[in-house]
Amino acid sequence: MGIGKQRKQVQTGEFCFEIARTTGGVIEIWGDDDFELAAGTGYAHMHDRAVQMMMVRAIGQGRVCEQLKDSEESLHIDLAMRSLDFTKAAANDVAYLTSDARRFAEAYSAGVNHFLEMQRLPLEFKLLRWKPEPWRPEDCLLCIHLMSYLGLAQSQQDAEKFIMQAAAGGVPEETLQYIFAPHLHELTPRIIALLKDINIQSPMIPKAVPFLSAASPMAASNNWAVSAKRSASGFPLECHDPHLESNRLPPVWAECVLHTPDNYRLGVNMPGLPGIAMGRTRDLSFGFTYGYMDMVDYFIEECRDGKTKREDDFVPLESRTETIKRRGGADAKATYWSSDRGVLECEALHSANEHPTRPNGLFLSRAFAQQPGGAASSLASLFEVLQVSQVAQAQDVLKNVNISANWVIVDSSGNIGYQQSGILPARSGTGLAPLPAWDSDTAWSGFVPSDHLKRVTNPPEEILFTANEDQNPEDGPLVVNLHHGFDRSNRIKDMLLELEAATVADMQRMQCDLYSKHAEKFLKLWRPLIASDTAAGRLLLDWDLCYNLDSQAPTLFEEIYAVLGREVLGRRGFGEAAWEEVVERTALPALFYSYFDRPLLREGEGFDETAWYGKEGWRQVTSDVIQQVLGSISLSDVPTWGQRQQVLMKNVLLGGKVPRALRFDYGPVSMPGGRGTIVQSVIYQSHGRQTNHFPSYRAVADLATNEIQTCNGGGPSGRAWSRYYTNEIRCWLAGKYKILQGSETNESTKHTSPQADGSLE
Repeated sequence: MGIGKQRKQVQTGEFCFEIARTTGGVIEIWGDDDFELAAGTGYAHMHDRAVQMMMVRAIGQGRVCEQLKDSEESLHIDLAMRSLDFTKAAANDVAYLTSDARRFAEAYSAGVNHFLEMQRLPLEFKLLRWKPEPWRPEDCLLCIHLMSYLGLAQSQQDAEKFIMQAAAGGVPEETLQYIFAPHLHELTPRIIALLKDINIQSPMIPKAVPFLSAASPMAASNNWAVSAKRSASGFPLECHDPHLESNRLPPVWAECVLHTPDNYRLGVNMPGLPGIAMGRTRDLSFGFTYGYMDMVDYFIEECRDGKTKREDDFVPLESRTETIKRRGGADAKATYWSSDRGVLECEALHSANEHPTRPNGLFLSRAFAQQPGGAASSLASLFEVLQVSQVAQAQDVLKNVNISANWVIVDSSGNIGYQQSGILPARSGTGLAPLPAWDSDTAWSGFVPSDHLKRVTNPPEEILFTANEDQNPEDGPLVVNLHHGFDRSNRIKDMLLELEAATVADMQRMQCDLYSKHAEKFLKLWRPLIASDTAAGRLLLDWDLCYNLDSQAPTLFEEIYAVLGREVLGRRGFGEAAWEEVVERTALPALFYSYFDRPLLREGEGFDETAWYGKEGWRQVTSDVIQQVLGSISLSDVPTWGQRQQVLMKNVLLGGKVPRALRFDYGPVSMPGGRGTIVQSVIYQSHGRQTNHFPSYRAVADLATNEIQTCNGGGPSGRAWSRYYTNEIRCWLAGKYKILQGSETNESTKHTSPQADGSLE
């Protein structure tokens, strides 16, 4: 039985709840407490997002070959996930759950399993001959471990791997230290010499693509808050728009409207988890951006016959063998070797009748900050943040989340606050360069207490904002050694400071802003070099620096930017083939573009113009590139930004594999914005597939009201033939919002205003 607009009562064991849909299809649940709401959320997630959440669990467990599809790509995923061993970590974390967090997870699992037992599953399960196993509390914890790693800690890992490959491939030490200043001084000649002898597994750049020494002498999210003093309503405003993969269906986030007898919860979470990860209650509103905390380090291990060097001795490595079941053939065996620093990156796969090869030689070991009980504390925080009403209380709760995040929080008393979260290793170095594991002073000495992470309450400017920029606490530990730069955060700050009486409409306008401070910096330097006697030159000189879909100017700018990058960072820096691979096959230029921009903008301490531009110098090289691009182009051949910035929104399971007429995919769609705009929009290849960053969800809350205004990047349902599968896409792309409203009573009439039905009009 489906979920309709009429309230339906569901009894699952001890939990009883009522469930319905708003007119726009968002799930709405009524219960006596957060445990009944958790059961209802589990039931709703299975109804709307069963394929998505079961896929996430299969990936996290390293069981893709067994449950979904048996292929070499699937085997690669399983091998990678088994090396992380999140399944064991999640099982162990169950013992650390508080009584409330355990009941929270058990109630959610009860709702999931009630649907599994009583209702019909989506067609995809029948096509795959896949019967999902019951959901357990440890599966919720597994989802949290995945949230803390995939796309977050993983991006840091990729950057460090790139640095190692570049150093081993002959890119000069001073070049890398300049690009990644100021935290790469530990990349010494000794480390580089060791890296040359390591067989780097899963490299960012294929081994067949060489790094070249210089031919001449030389990868996201927003949130912000406005205090009551700057707000037209006299209450704080809180806004968040997480930038995640958006060329997918269903969307990452599942929205919900939850009611208890005396409160409400409006917001989103990822299927697989109870509660809300971002959103609001009657008295509190909160959202987060990725914090760029470095939670991954590499160490260099010298191994002999299954032992690894420590000081002047060799100590045994630990090993574990995993069996990967495969649908299409014999089971695969993989043996992973670990030291006290982390998991060795060496060949793990072997046949069932083979003994695993003991490591000999130099290897990298990968350490990921997984504190025992870390996921359990995060689940407890998801529950506890719903029980508090003050910013200070929420800060005390959210600092214990194991995901690297920048939380912005407001309350109905008028307070605004920021809280940093994540598990930060207490490391001896900066974390960017690998260190010899045999040196005792390189080991982690536990983790930094969460009280030492950055916290801000009621700043004098009366605003708070984050956009993946540097958020290192003053006089505190080094939390961030790579970040996204300051283009978006500076634009947010400028716009907020212009507002003396901010409204919800102002916040929505900001969330849809397309002005690029990144392009502003470049055009300031390029203007004297651009000839105005060509149509293309005049178009670029007259550009308003906005990445609008109907504009050709962003396309011209991006072409010059790309050609200049190939010339300077490629031919004169990392090598043409290597740089092309970085641009075409990795997320690094999208995530860390502000570092690669340094020689192009002549920024940063240690810039050497001759090293990067040779005898010609910056002006001549840049002028030649601009003339090369603009002088040979006809405007009739220049696509608009909307024509260039197109993606197909693919179903997470069957995308691109079934006829378009079956409506699993949608589009292609055009996504406005650029790398440095508040509407961050970047399309790139990462780990072998096309992906993108775009505001996956937008939300604005004014605590003077009992509502939240949102748009989600898809639809509430993951069922391809549901009317709610793609019903929000057009409004989401156009920056139109719906209103979701909370009610503090369990009265039979669920909507108290004409717009509270979630309609998209």
